[in-house]
Amino acid sequence: MNEEIVEKLTKILVVEDSGLQAKAFVKLLKDLGFSNVTACPSANSARTQLEKDKYDLIFCDWQMPEKTGLDFLIEIKKIPEFANIPFVFLTAFAEKERVIIALKSGANDYLLKPAIPELLKQKLAKYIL
Repeated sequence: MNEEIVEKLTKILVVEDSGLQAKAFVKLLKDLGFSNVTACPSANSARTQLEKDKYDLIFCDWQMPEKTGLDFLIEIKKIPEFANIPFVFLTAFAEKERVIIALKSGANDYLLKPAIPELLKQKLAKYIL
């Protein structure tokens, strides 16, 4: 399958409580050719969205109200239907300890905000292309 078709078919879920951050990240994904992107403002709304639709990749903020991204990760990794969806933290927290906790808890990757397009492309290629 060619890359353009893969990009159009890929469904990405972005979990980000900051509307501005979510809008910027979704725009960046769309600029890279990914048009099937859904943004949710909280872990709870993302869980509801996961139950409605199938996703190929999740980008999730760490610090959110109601439930942290780490709590959301741990929750969905216990559910067989969601356990194999690649999960990438998208966060401003750069501490090594957080990266280790994220990976030990089941995250596939970690991306610092603001996302650098070239680095984002590398992450996307690991899980989609």
